[in-house]
Amino acid sequence: MGLKRVDTLNARTHGSYVIIDVKISVAPEITVDDGHAIAARVKERLMDDHEEVQDVYVHVNPYH
Repeated sequence: MGLKRVDTLNARTHGSYVIIDVKISVAPEITVDDGHAIAARVKERLMDDHEEVQDVYVHVNPYH
């Protein structure tokens, strides 16, 4: 997988549920489409593993 690092992860409550903002770094040689696919998997995994998480915003950066 092209995921290199989780740069930041912040969670906030909104009523009875949680919203997560996460910044990840991916291998710089992958395509934008691949970066978006990784972001979708990160979001899906967080939501599947934590029922209280209602939304995840993933920002993708190239790894330096």
